[in-house]
Amino acid sequence: MVAELAANAVQASEFVALADSSNVSFSTLDTGISSGVTTAQNRLITDQASFATLLQTHLARSGGISIDPASVDFSTQSVVGVFLGNTPGTPSVAANIEYLSLSSEGVLYVRAKAVTTSNASAATPVTQAFHLVRADVAPGAIKEVVFHVEPQVATAELLTGQR
Repeated sequence: MVAELAANAVQASEFVALADSSNVSFSTLDTGISSGVTTAQNRLITDQASFATLLQTHLARSGGISIDPASVDFSTQSVVGVFLGNTPGTPSVAANIEYLSLSSEGVLYVRAKAVTTSNASAATPVTQAFHLVRADVAPGAIKEVVFHVEPQVATAELLTGQR
C-alpha cells in the first residue's frame, strides 16, 4: 500500500510538541537531486510490491543507483519518501528527512526540510530532490501520517512568479 500525501498545515510548534514523544529510528535508502518522480509528493510505503513500483519510477532517472526492494523487511519496517518534484537547479536544493516519530495513537509524524545547498551548474537546470528512508516501524502500527516539509530558503530568482 502506498499513501501519497501532501504536507499538512500543522503549526511548527504544535508539530514539534506532538512529534518529540517517541522517535523512530530510520536509515537513508537513497537521497539526491535526480529522481524519476517529477511531481512534489510525500510517500509512505508499507509493502514490497508498492516499493518495487515506486523504485521503477524513481530509479528511471537516478543514474543507475540500485536499491533492492527486499532490503526492507515490511513486517517490521516501512519506507518514507519526500520528493520535491521538478525545481530550478540554481541554486541546488536537497530534501532532508530530519526525524520520524510515532504517537501512541499510531500517528507517524515526518519532519523534513528542503534545503538550499549550493549553486548548481548550468548542466542541471532542473532537479528532482528527494530523500527516501527505511523506518523502523511496522506498517500495522501506523494509522495516519502527518508530513511537515519546511520550504527552502530561496533566492530572489526562485521567488519570481511564485508570490
